[in-house]
Amino acid sequence: MTGHLHLELAATPDGRTQIAKQSFQAPLHISKPHWDGHSLIVQAVNCTAGTFGGDELHVSILAKSHTSAVITSPSAQRIHPPRDKSSPAIVTQHFEIQPGAWLDIAPEIVIPHKDSRIIQRTHLHTHLDSELLYLEAMAPGRVGYGESYQFAALDWTTDWTHNNRLLSRERFHLNPDSESLKILRRFSPTTYQATAYLTSPHLTPASPLPRQLAQLETKNCRIAASFIDQNAALIRILATDSISLRKTTLELRNAIYSNLKRHSPEWRKL
Repeated sequence: MTGHLHLELAATPDGRTQIAKQSFQAPLHISKPHWDGHSLIVQAVNCTAGTFGGDELHVSILAKSHTSAVITSPSAQRIHPPRDKSSPAIVTQHFEIQPGAWLDIAPEIVIPHKDSRIIQRTHLHTHLDSELLYLEAMAPGRVGYGESYQFAALDWTTDWTHNNRLLSRERFHLNPDSESLKILRRFSPTTYQATAYLTSPHLTPASPLPRQLAQLETKNCRIAASFIDQNAALIRILATDSISLRKTTLELRNAIYSNLKRHSPEWRKL
């Protein structure tokens, strides 16, 4: 199945954010967006049981200047194996945030099922004075079914361009024999992980955020932050279980919103 979701967000004269242009094709869809008083909340929905091997999904979102929006999903993103055991699911994502815009991309956790294959390519484009929080999380598999790290292959790439300059390029390729997977297993037999990409003119190495992140660590969760530019940071979380990961990511989001002096969004998730 081939589907797409394309959104263009624009500011209204009264300071709100609206969807100026939209296009989507099954299995991707959006629920009715709502303005919570500070940001436009958009739920991106996969109308099927998840993403299957052989599927190709394309997502692009343009946040024009002076917009404020949150893109999230109502439930976990499940990756199912292909019928022929070889065709991967392919997901391509493009996010552009223009100057003066705020975009919070908060998909629910990715859960790769046994024998699943996925290739995901994400491109983040930010500009001077634009603000972005992109936080993605991944489970080791359906842990409750004993499927930890039994996926066939995950090929994950994220390129981040800021002000027309490549700021970071990250790629990890996980399969049962990869060295990276062995390292994750040393931390925990069921390591959950999350990565946040954050930029804002209000974010600097001197801000209290790095100290606050250190206080979020527990015996079940490790967190680290690196400033890769004056106003841009990468934040990583490793957790031994899903509850610890969700608790820490919620605390992380609260700390970020507090530092940027923003109001936390009203999700209205079912």
